[in-house]
Amino acid sequence: MTLAPYGQTGASLFPLTLQAVEAVDVARGGVAVHYGPNNVGGVINFVTKRIPVKPSFTLKETLSIAKNGQILSDSYARAGGFVSDRLGLQVQANVIDGQGERAHSNASVRNLMLDADWFPSDATEIKAGLQQYTTRNELPGALTPRAYAQDRTQSTRPQDRFDGDTTRAYVTYKHQFDNGAELSWNNFGHRSERTFAFGNASNADTASTQRQSSPREYWVYGTEPSLSFDVAGPVKQKIMLGMRYMREEVDYKVDSTTLVSGAYSVTRDWRFENDAYATYVSDTFSLLNGKLKITPGVRHEDVRLFYRNNATGAQTRNTTKDWLPGLDVGYQASNDVFLFANAHRSLRPVQFTQITFGGDLAAERAKNLEAGARWAVTPELDLALTGFRFQFDNKLEFVNSTVGFRNLGQARHQGAELEMKWRPWAAAGFKDTLLRWSMKPEVVYGNEKEIQPRVQA
Repeated sequence: MTLAPYGQTGASLFPLTLQAVEAVDVARGGVAVHYGPNNVGGVINFVTKRIPVKPSFTLKETLSIAKNGQILSDSYARAGGFVSDRLGLQVQANVIDGQGERAHSNASVRNLMLDADWFPSDATEIKAGLQQYTTRNELPGALTPRAYAQDRTQSTRPQDRFDGDTTRAYVTYKHQFDNGAELSWNNFGHRSERTFAFGNASNADTASTQRQSSPREYWVYGTEPSLSFDVAGPVKQKIMLGMRYMREEVDYKVDSTTLVSGAYSVTRDWRFENDAYATYVSDTFSLLNGKLKITPGVRHEDVRLFYRNNATGAQTRNTTKDWLPGLDVGYQASNDVFLFANAHRSLRPVQFTQITFGGDLAAERAKNLEAGARWAVTPELDLALTGFRFQFDNKLEFVNSTVGFRNLGQARHQGAELEMKWRPWAAAGFKDTLLRWSMKPEVVYGNEKEIQPRVQA
């Protein structure tokens, strides 16, 4: 989902509309073995709506009307199904138009998704998808207390806006062998552009004299084959092998236009490239008739970053190589109680913008520990308790545009999470009705004065 999964993990352009989402799958723990870096707390997988077995059509319309009469519309259409025993097709379209209560808040989103699912044989499946996502947004900006008291719906930032578009595609090949082994080969890529435009005045009550913008262009593509198979013997095992190559190319600019004269200048012109190679293996042991599962694994990451300043010709290279071991344990103590624990090592490679400042900016590495229990108290009530600790060996922090990033050394995040799920009407058949309550106190410590302890709830 991120524009550059290795080199720039921010999600300034998030090419997803919730109308197209069927479920959200959260993989807790480090899970670095199967998913790679940048996942200290876990992985969130947005599952888009699958192609229905029977052809169907869905049309939804939502209108949000502000007190001052301004309207934001959300239109969604979906048509799809299996046109034969072996071929399924689907198209989804989501259009968001209008504005919120604030002035200078016009928004436009176009999300078009095409999916195909083909079974050329009983053992082979090929999935493919194409997405075109475009967004155009005015940004009303923050207000000072004085401006808010005058009119909280006004905007004093007429130059601020965000525009973005992306074209994404994927093809996945799966084959089930006679012995139960499964080969999966995933290929994916996207071309994206996004631009923030903003005035140069730092005070919202002061008019800007310039319009600045930060256009970015991304080319990202990759391939990932994996093989899983069972091993017969006294202990049941499931082994998974995989590898991945990903290429990232980013053009990173900052420019400005003087509003009175129209004079234009480019103040920053950078080029970034990343080649990332990964291999991984995991082995799941099933014991006690499948009640106890132990999964050790290891992943190797090789990330090669290149930076060039097109204005000055300066160049820099940075390479990150590391082994990321992991261990997961799950035990079904009873029909109602499940116990789990995991320990992983994860990393975050040096980011594109970090390398431009130089200095001691090695990749951030962390040891992740987590343990907990889930308890189905009654058919209507579930409880979960999790304790976690993330120990960073090399924590980076941005100071300002002059100093850049600095290495703060070690940092520790630890805490506990308690969650309750209550379905009060489950006995009456309303199984989709859910009330959720959760609490997550977290304490963060650092070994230098710059990181102050804090509590988050």
